[in-house]
Amino acid sequence: MENVNPLLSVVIPVYNVKKYLARCIESVIKQKYSNLEIILVDDGSTDGSSEECDLYAKKDKRIRVIHKENGGIVSARKEGALAANGEYITCVDSDDWIEDTMYEELMKIVCGTQSQVVTSGIIRDYGNHCIREDEHIQRGTYEGERLVKELLCNMISTSSFFEDNISIHIYNKIYERKLYLKYQLLVDNKIRVGDDAGCIYPCLLNSERITVSGKSFYHYCIRNDSTMGNKRKDEDGRLQILFTNLKKEFECHALRIPNIMVQFMLLKDYVLLLQQAEKVVAFRDEILFPFGSVRRDDKVLLYGAGRFGKELKRVIEEQGCCTVVDQIDKAGKAFNPEYLKNIDYDKILIAVLKGNIVKEIQGELVAQGVSTNKILSIDCNLLRIFGETINENFSHVPPTV
Repeated sequence: MENVNPLLSVVIPVYNVKKYLARCIESVIKQKYSNLEIILVDDGSTDGSSEECDLYAKKDKRIRVIHKENGGIVSARKEGALAANGEYITCVDSDDWIEDTMYEELMKIVCGTQSQVVTSGIIRDYGNHCIREDEHIQRGTYEGERLVKELLCNMISTSSFFEDNISIHIYNKIYERKLYLKYQLLVDNKIRVGDDAGCIYPCLLNSERITVSGKSFYHYCIRNDSTMGNKRKDEDGRLQILFTNLKKEFECHALRIPNIMVQFMLLKDYVLLLQQAEKVVAFRDEILFPFGSVRRDDKVLLYGAGRFGKELKRVIEEQGCCTVVDQIDKAGKAFNPEYLKNIDYDKILIAVLKGNIVKEIQGELVAQGVSTNKILSIDCNLLRIFGETINENFSHVPPTV
């Protein structure tokens, strides 16, 4: 007889997030699914988060704390997974929080389908407003030929950039513990950007049954004080390790999933654009890859001031391929019809990577009277051409179009 209420292990890596930690832990404690253990992995915190973890362990017998030297989020997730007792496992980042029905609903699916992975979307939480990002694959359980043709062939859209039909995030899914442990342990501890991808894609590719819930419960909180955008001197080496390992995994499935290497290429470009945009963005013959036609004397307005927007502005200014007259954002005061009418620009570059958000911005700009000829976003077809010129050391010669 199947266990109708299996133990779920929730791993929460913790590093210097005292300001947000209580909100995170409380959201897990208050889950309507109560048969869970909470493993707090203190990754060498120095701001009082360590003591906060110990206090919570005294309040709730389901909580265990692991204290370790700082080694990064990958090492913390590994420690938590190795210590987990549950048949199933999931993660929460310690500066995020989850809605109280998340595990009740997802574990009900686990028990009803015996899936190795159950997925959900995310809710981008800006504090004063939220944007729901549900998955773009029909809800349901996938196995056999349907798993390959409908899900694995469409994890990442190959027609527009960047649409992860199955969310790229690690923390909004529940995994069979032995599957998750196998592939989390293979992720190099040095990986800092793309660490989620290093685990979830091998898990998806090696599952026999996956269920898409069609719902979103996980609040991914956008922090102004986040250090994620800060670069390290050895980032090239870290990304090289990630891409080498992922490429090997994707290649193992190339015979049964015809477009798998195109998906890999788009994933690789996505990670590079977030962290090392100069490896992909290039200007030649009045083409700004991977956006399209831009003249050197064009005045461009950047729409998007997030992580990629900042990267793009830096690269454009370093390459001197055009002039950035301003950088606006959907949440910024500059975003209004009067502003667009009064500023002198030739093109608007949408400095956003998520395809569904790009489409929303395009629609809003057109509604404000902006000509579609003046709106450029990342062109998936250019990336297909351009991607083949990027070798394993990231160097490239932009093609002539």
